[in-house]
Amino acid sequence: MPPVSVTLTYTSLEDAITDLAKLRVGTVKTAPDPKPETTKAEAPAPAAETKPKATKPKAEAPAPAPADPPAAAPAPVEFDYDKDVAPAIAKAVTGNRAEVIEILTRFGAKTGKQIKPADYGDFLEQLANRIDAVKAKAETADLT
Repeated sequence: MPPVSVTLTYTSLEDAITDLAKLRVGTVKTAPDPKPETTKAEAPAPAAETKPKATKPKAEAPAPAPADPPAAAPAPVEFDYDKDVAPAIAKAVTGNRAEVIEILTRFGAKTGKQIKPADYGDFLEQLANRIDAVKAKAETADLT
């Protein structure tokens, strides 16, 4: 396999670390591929029924299996403030208070209780990515 070269340009080291932290194995979230919807124009036309001309009855071919029903969309993950969000904030705020406040601000909140329940998942993901980025930056600084 020939070598592959990739160039990434970021406005800051923190942005680069944040994006690269997302590439760790097991942390990249992907949406399921949407199944194409079949429109009426694309639906196959039903076969015209014809009567056999022969006098002997013929065995009928088995009917084709019905198409698989569309897969149900995965159920959204439900987060509980007291079980999921509050402990994550408490853990992250130790030594990372400014980052936690910045992420809360992105969600229009001054405290964790002000985050909308529908945003808990996104908040937790951004919080984890930011804390990972800060840790990676600190580790990089320790190496130099």
